[in-house]
Amino acid sequence: MIRFFDILFSLLGLIFLSPLLSLIWLIGLLDNGSPLFIQKRVGQNLKPFMLNKFRTMPINTKSAGTHLIKNIKFTTFGYFLRRTKLDEIPQLFNV
Repeated sequence: MIRFFDILFSLLGLIFLSPLLSLIWLIGLLDNGSPLFIQKRVGQNLKPFMLNKFRTMPINTKSAGTHLIKNIKFTTFGYFLRRTKLDEIPQLFNV
């Protein structure tokens, strides 16, 4: 039953946020050429999944946690996305 609500609310979120997702995707495309960041992560029961986020750093940045990278450089739009947490919205696809 909980899984049903997870899927239902993530679908509703994607539907209602689709104009915002499209706008952020377009601005990200113009800002750095690749608006999405996709990374393989390990989930529950060690099952791998693909994490989707909006890209906030340049394309050639090392794929590691921000606490492990020295001199973190955000793109201009990426800094805004991080501050407002809008870079996390595509994770609704992961549900």
